[in-house]
Amino acid sequence: MNRPGDHAILIGIDKYASDSMFPSLQSPAKDMSRFKKWLMSSDGGGVEQSNIYQIPKPNTVVPKGVPTMQDFQDVFSELLEKPAVTRERLYLYFSGHGFSQRLENSQSTSLYAANASHYSRYNIAGTEYANWTKNTGTFKEIVLVMDCCRDAEVITTITPPPLPSLQDPDAAFGVKLFCIYGAPKGGKAQERPIKELGNDVSSLLTHIFIKALEHAPTDINGHINGYGIKKFIEDQWNDLCGDSPADPPAVFLPEVGDIIFRRSAPKPLKQIFQILNWADTSQLLIKDNNENPICTIKLQAPENQLEIVWQSQQSADSPVKTEGVNSTFSIPLNAGLYRAVLKTKGKQKSVLFQSGGENVRL
Repeated sequence: MNRPGDHAILIGIDKYASDSMFPSLQSPAKDMSRFKKWLMSSDGGGVEQSNIYQIPKPNTVVPKGVPTMQDFQDVFSELLEKPAVTRERLYLYFSGHGFSQRLENSQSTSLYAANASHYSRYNIAGTEYANWTKNTGTFKEIVLVMDCCRDAEVITTITPPPLPSLQDPDAAFGVKLFCIYGAPKGGKAQERPIKELGNDVSSLLTHIFIKALEHAPTDINGHINGYGIKKFIEDQWNDLCGDSPADPPAVFLPEVGDIIFRRSAPKPLKQIFQILNWADTSQLLIKDNNENPICTIKLQAPENQLEIVWQSQQSADSPVKTEGVNSTFSIPLNAGLYRAVLKTKGKQKSVLFQSGGENVRL
């Protein structure tokens, strides 16, 4: 899916001039690259590479204290001044240290610039840039991703963008704004090793957001929309955090209508099963939340392989070899709630599980 009218500005800040106030982060630059990869994917965002502005620019030496507020403003202005550009959707992605204001009765959140310090609280007002874009009708759709903490500050002020005070109610009517924040107002966003990424460090928000973009179920029209993204994140959040709870993301849907992120089938999630004492007569049945059969798995002796017969969803993969009497294997399942039923010699055990979550043990 190619979308030449879509554009993106991405900023990720790992290191700050004031190490004591803003400790170095491991994930912003990597997460920005991961999100850029989804944006450019033909079965993802479909954004042309020339329409993606990355701050700092890739493959460059980044001096300490860069990028700054002005660096972001320069790129934003460059996009607005680009001649004869078709403007459909604008992605604004921010990753690093951030904050909100305790006394401000809004969701407004800002990213600290790399040259911020104790006495110079330079910041980039991500929410305000998104609101300005909406209120001027500059783009038809805006997707704001603020992957940062939202500490409710009293002594730090969000710096308004140096943009003209323009509003166009007619042009702004019907503009859709989708916002996702790394935590509720006053909360903390987190980065940590992610098992699915080989224990590479990623922010929880960017990881679950990309996962939702790729795996969230479609609606009745076969679309992945903002509501589906929000529900997927809510369903999967506890599994992602495991034994170390974290403040959940805050997701705000457009006031009118919704944003379609994908019009293709979702990618299935990898679900791992661990079956103890698998017998020749054992049979594992997977059902969906409505008790409809999805697949049946049997042990094929003497080859010691698993035979997977699909009743719906996907086509069978190659048989998976078992490992002795304790069989560990994985199958692809679309996002959702399932029941696994293990039948052996007239007895059965069952367990409910969310696909793509913890290993299912029976």
